[in-house]
Formats: sequence, C-alpha cells, structure tokens
Amino acid sequence: TVLFSSWLTAIKYRIEEIQTKPDVKDQAVRMGILENEQFPYLQWNPDEGEHQKDPQDPLSIKDAIQVVDQLHQLIVHPNVVGRFHPLRKLTSDMQSDVIPWTLETQNRTQESQMTYQLIGRMIRSGCTHLAASALRPSKLGRSPLATAVDKMIQEL
Repeated sequence: TVLFSSWLTAIKYRIEEIQTKPDVKDQAVRMGILENEQFPYLQWNPDEGEHQKDPQDPLSIKDAIQVVDQLHQLIVHPNVVGRFHPLRKLTSDMQSDVIPWTLETQNRTQESQMTYQLIGRMIRSGCTHLAASALRPSKLGRSPLATAVDKMIQEL
C-alpha cells in the first residue's frame, strides 16, 4: 500500500507540475501524453514500436487529479490493495528500461470495488506516463504454474 501510494503521489506531483510549469507542459505535449489539457489513452503498437492514441475519450487534468485523490483515500482501507510488487527481482544492474509490476485489488468491500473502477479509468491513460509507467489490464488466462500442472495431467 505504501509503494502504491508513492506511485500515486508521483503522478499527482507531475500533474501539478504540468499546471504550473510551462516547460513541463510542453514536454508532455511533445511526448504525446497531453493534448488540449487532457491525457489521451494510449495503445502500444508493436509494429511501429510506439504508443498511439486510442479513440477513447481522454482524461482531463481535473479528472486525473480527482481519480488520484480518491485512490489515495481508498487504498488505506483494509482489503483494497492485495499486492503491488515488481514481477522481477530488482537489482542495481537492471538490463531493461521497464520494470513490470503487478497490482492486485481485492474484491470484498465497497472501497475495493470503487478502487477497481478508478484504476480502470487510469488504464492506458497518458497521465501514468508522467511517473514513467504505464497501466494495462492483465490478460485473462492461466498462470504458468496452472499451465504446467494441466500439461502434466494431460500427459498421464
């Protein structure tokens, strides 16, 4: 919860910088993560090797701040954030520019349901790129362990 809160704080800080510092705002526009005071939703295009705008209606700066503030209030409740951790071991000699993380929200309380909905508004939003990150939903399917167990059962 503390790590996720820090991530939200970083996003809010960067959004506030966009509002107060023209050079930061210009950089966000050049990066394609801010357009007309709104954060477009971005989809990765593997053929082009870059993010491209999604036709979904963008998230306004005001709405992005509101989402981050609401998430900050909700994640302090028990049974909201299940896990938030890197998928690989963090070392001082990382080879990749990207560190994949996983976020699991619980499904037991009204607060967790609201958190799930708010995170859904941030998925693929340009505002997450302000904290050098991207949020995307997990793909439905079996875990590697479940796949291995199924393969073993099929071979019996």
